[in-house]
Amino acid sequence: MDSIDFIGIGAPKSGSTWLSKCLEEHPQILLSSKKTRKEVLFFNTDDIWGEHKTNRLSCYNRGFEWYLQQFPEPKVGYLRGEFSASYMADPVAYERIKEHLPNVKLVAILRNPVDMVYSSYWYFYHGTLLDVPESFSESLSKGMFIDKGFYYKHLKKFYDNFPADNIHVVIYDDTIKNPTSVTRDLYNFLGVDPSFIPPSIDKRINSAYETKSKLLKDIIHKCMVAIDRLELENIRMRILESRTLFNIYSTINKRPSQYPKMSVDDRKKCVEIFMDDINSLEKLLNRDFSSWKSVES
Repeated sequence: MDSIDFIGIGAPKSGSTWLSKCLEEHPQILLSSKKTRKEVLFFNTDDIWGEHKTNRLSCYNRGFEWYLQQFPEPKVGYLRGEFSASYMADPVAYERIKEHLPNVKLVAILRNPVDMVYSSYWYFYHGTLLDVPESFSESLSKGMFIDKGFYYKHLKKFYDNFPADNIHVVIYDDTIKNPTSVTRDLYNFLGVDPSFIPPSIDKRINSAYETKSKLLKDIIHKCMVAIDRLELENIRMRILESRTLFNIYSTINKRPSQYPKMSVDDRKKCVEIFMDDINSLEKLLNRDFSSWKSVES
């Protein structure tokens, strides 16, 4: 029977691209095809970030057979899986996954939610899909990106619907301190050779960038908004799914950068927002997250 062995569920801006690459590089793992966009985005609802219509990327209406077609043919001794970082915080993804793949193994990677939210702000500030305020403080006051950081709230749904032994949680800090241990534990959880060292073990993937031309970025954003308003669905989906267009834009209008340090006041506000959820997460995962509660970066 065609099936999928594991799914990476998030969180976004938390090292999921690196973790996905380490999975892809393992010789016993067949990851979903990436001919179009980076993630399959099948089980999520339409509006991934809840901020703007142009982020509607769900393919659930294409059917489960379409989903299976996004993977290489199954082979004896190999695992098949995917990594879509939007699943964890999505309101219905866990139900859809359970309906179609009740025995699937789930992988999550978590980063300090304060840093995740800040990284998300700068990612979209320099991107073309969302209207983002000129300051992080303003986006914080509007509640943008915050919900993705309530890890306990979102993970609890998966723990309530899947066996705990089928869920593996990676902590971003550990990927920095001891990446070899992280990949070994992950491979062991999945049941593939844990001694394999992926070529990307020491690489930082999907690092921060900035926009070269804000004018070009704004023009593209306005075009996407216009396509939405005109309800040109086929054109919109082709644009959003095109890796070629994405790569061309990245080459033309992006360059590596480091975003500015978060202000102490903003960090304090974020810590206050996430404190209760972090405390609950500590109990759920039986792990100390004291560093996430600190106002020092």
